[in-house]
Amino acid sequence: MEKKDGGNISHWQIHNLKFEEKDRATFEFHRPNLDFDNIRMVTGTVVDEPTQRWKPGDHFRSSMIVEIDRDKNTIETENTIYHFDPETENQDGMPDLGNGVLSIFY
Repeated sequence: MEKKDGGNISHWQIHNLKFEEKDRATFEFHRPNLDFDNIRMVTGTVVDEPTQRWKPGDHFRSSMIVEIDRDKNTIETENTIYHFDPETENQDGMPDLGNGVLSIFY
């Protein structure tokens, strides 16, 4: 499956999720390929986005991160590949929300 280009993001933040041991079995059954010791999502500001799902200046939250490539300045999520500005990391204006990032809906 080829992933869509999510465009460029700035002022972004990684959020690290944790699942309690009692909940892991349920999630692992439904998501066997997910690395449950390293679940992350990203929030940030859209600079441009080719599919026009978001407008420049919109704040967004991603699906779960698959890989961060700091050499290419890309964040690959389950659905999309975003290009990030390395100079604006941790400048989203909010700290790592942990599981709280799951309550952000747009």
